[in-house]
Amino acid sequence: MPDSLLALAGVAADGAPTLQLRSADGADLLSSTPLAATPGYLSWAADAGVLFVACTAGDEGILDAYRLDGAGFVPVDRAVSEPAAVHVAATADATRVVTAHYRSGATCCWTFTGDRLSLDETIAGSGSSVTPRQQSSHAHSALPLADGVLVADFGADAVRRYRFGPTGPHLAASWPAPPGSGPRHLARTGDTSVLVVCELASTVHRLDVGSLTELTAPVSTLPADYRDANQTSDIIVHAGTILVGNRGHNSVAALPPAGGRPRWTATRGWPRDLSTSPGGLLAVANEDTGWLETFRLAPDHTLAPLRQTAALAQAITVGYLTPSARSEQP
Repeated sequence: MPDSLLALAGVAADGAPTLQLRSADGADLLSSTPLAATPGYLSWAADAGVLFVACTAGDEGILDAYRLDGAGFVPVDRAVSEPAAVHVAATADATRVVTAHYRSGATCCWTFTGDRLSLDETIAGSGSSVTPRQQSSHAHSALPLADGVLVADFGADAVRRYRFGPTGPHLAASWPAPPGSGPRHLARTGDTSVLVVCELASTVHRLDVGSLTELTAPVSTLPADYRDANQTSDIIVHAGTILVGNRGHNSVAALPPAGGRPRWTATRGWPRDLSTSPGGLLAVANEDTGWLETFRLAPDHTLAPLRQTAALAQAITVGYLTPSARSEQP
């Protein structure tokens, strides 16, 4: 297997949900696999060599697991749970997988052993906030931790930390986001903090991962003179640089780790999902236009364009598939 490949999921021109395997720069289509329903997000468990894809089919949420062989993706297992499985995140060894369910507000916690998915816990969502899109709980993303799970609840304007105990998960900490800000995605920074991007406010907040207290002032993902509508999407961290998708401004914002001037790189439209490779490549899935873009991340936090590929009618979610050192050992 090459150092990195790309998985891209979305909707093809004929309306069919599709999972593609592409070269690292996105230019070459290596295989195409039909999906059961419209994808939300994907997550690569590098140590286990398993790709998880969360999909939505009517009133069902579907979680699919795939392995990669020489010809493409091979289905391993499928599970059905709460509706609107919008997001999935897995540990590197795939032993813990969490899905966030936008419609019900629930977070589902899974184990994956012996190529089988098992639902361990379902954490109910609760709460609402001030905008028309926040009339009930909407779990937009979740992040597995060593002792529990973090949940970004867009509808309730809250980030919640749950710990697992003998009687199941219990609420250990909660961060009340500014009313109407809409917490969307989470990213670990490699230390004791976690980043949360708020979709409706276009801001990034740094929280203590244990107490969920806010550590620094929030940072805007937009230029100071930008006045039009914007919705942030994904947030990731690569070599200390914080990368955020801006939908409306249609850019990727690169925020230096120690403050300083953010940099913005224009995209082909509505960048919904981002992924980086260990070698410093950035892949951007532009949902409304279907374009897959790849960039090279420079040490000065600028993005150099690499390839632009008209990959799908809707390019929804993207992820680099990079074997871990453990998975490459005989």
